[in-house]
Amino acid sequence: MNLIKKYIIDLLYFFKVKKIYQTIHIRGIYPNIMYIDNGGYQQRNYSTINLIKTMFNTYHSDFWGKKLDFWIYTGDRADEANHIRRILRLDYIYAYSTTDKLENKVIPIPDFIFESWKEIGIESYEETRNKCILSGKEQYKFSKCFWIGTKKLHKTRELLIELSKQYPEYLEAISSEWLTSEVGKRQIASKFISIYDHAKYKYLIDIQSLGYSGRLKLLFLLNRVIFVVKREHKEFYFSYLKDGENCIFVEENLEDLISKIKLLENNSLLYENIRKGGAVLVENYFTKEYIISYLKNTIMKRM
Repeated sequence: MNLIKKYIIDLLYFFKVKKIYQTIHIRGIYPNIMYIDNGGYQQRNYSTINLIKTMFNTYHSDFWGKKLDFWIYTGDRADEANHIRRILRLDYIYAYSTTDKLENKVIPIPDFIFESWKEIGIESYEETRNKCILSGKEQYKFSKCFWIGTKKLHKTRELLIELSKQYPEYLEAISSEWLTSEVGKRQIASKFISIYDHAKYKYLIDIQSLGYSGRLKLLFLLNRVIFVVKREHKEFYFSYLKDGENCIFVEENLEDLISKIKLLENNSLLYENIRKGGAVLVENYFTKEYIISYLKNTIMKRM
């Protein structure tokens, strides 16, 4: 009777879970683990599961015989992750970002990009990391700040486009749209500048999208000074970002962006110190080894 009851509960559970889009549920007693993929955007779930599997393979003995039961939200917004957490009556849920209000309920972990993002040409994070670092060793060609992306996804992106028209000597911002979106295949954009060609510019800026921005970590790999627009959604490494030491924070309305670019243009020593600080950040925290270790420690802490 207990087996029949368990079967019915599992069956009902299965149909319930299928409605929770953009999630992964991992459960079992290691190494007998179930990876329940409830669907998501592009290949995010696939890449995230592979990242988790790499963690298990790397720290095989640490997990042996341990009971695991946790959820990962693979969308962009921490508030949506928290909504799913409430529906499932969980104490916490893992996600790619969190907010100050949700930091104890929505736990940030390294995102899918640390494995791959085939739709934009990242077949392997490690390969992309190495190519970005090589690009960053080249001398920049343009002494201005650069950004390209879909402007309609956040009001600050639209502000940046307009600001670039007012200050073309300091800022180049390009509006682009994705024209295709086929899972597992390289997307085509209306305008395209590779991540490696971003290194042609002396400064780079990152702005959040509908939720968190997965691009920021890639910009740091390019050995340039990065302007980080202040934001609500924060990834796991945000506590490592230090204004004036390894990046420059700017206000969401960009009122201080041009003045800070001018400041750095007139202070080469400050520019070099911040650039070197960013390089230390990359060396210490943006390696695959650190990412897997961080993931393991975060998950084991809550087992």
